[in-house]
Amino acid sequence: MIITEETIARFRKGDIAVFDHLFNTYWKRMYAAAWHRLQDEKQAQDIVQDVFTRLWDRRERLMIHPENMEFYLLKAVKHEVINFYHAEKVKTGMMAEALRRMEQLTGENIDTGTYLALENFLDNQVKQFPATMRNVFLLRNDHQSIRQIAERLNLAEQTVKNNLTEASRRLRKAIREEFSDERIIWIVTVAVSVTFS
Repeated sequence: MIITEETIARFRKGDIAVFDHLFNTYWKRMYAAAWHRLQDEKQAQDIVQDVFTRLWDRRERLMIHPENMEFYLLKAVKHEVINFYHAEKVKTGMMAEALRRMEQLTGENIDTGTYLALENFLDNQVKQFPATMRNVFLLRNDHQSIRQIAERLNLAEQTVKNNLTEASRRLRKAIREEFSDERIIWIVTVAVSVTFS
C-alpha cells in the first residue's frame, strides 16, 4: 500500500488497515531513533507505542502530506524522548524534595534502598496514568501553574484541576495498598502533596 492523500483520508476516518500499514512501515525506523537516544530497549518500545497511540487518538485532526509522514513520526519520537528525560528529571526532583522534607522533620537519613523503592513505585504509578493526566501531573510537579498547564496542553483549567485531583486520589490509594510502613506512606504522601501546594 502506497501512502497517498486518499490513504491518509481513510486513516482519518478510522481505517485500521491503514494504521497497521503505517505501523509496519515506520516502527523499525522510529524504534531505532528512540533507542539511539535512550539506549534502553523497553523505553524505546514504549515511546514508539505512545507515538502510535497518540497518532490514532488524533487521527481525525491529522493534517499531513504523505511525503512528510516519516519526518512527522520521527519528530514525534524525538519529542517523546525529550518528554521522557524531562519527566525523569521532574520525578527525581519530586522524590528528592519529599525526602529532604522528611529528613528535616524527623532528623533521620533515608537509606538509598528506600529511596529507590519509592522512586520506582512513583514511576510505575505515573506510567499507568492516561496520557493527559500524566502530562498534567508532571507539568504541575515542574512548578507550572494551572493556567500554564491548560495553555500548554490546550485544556480547560477545570480539566487540569480534575486531572490533578484524580491523580492525587489514585496515588494516595496506591500508596496505602503498597506500603505498610507508616514512615514510607508519609514520605510518598508528602511527594504527592508537593504537586498540589
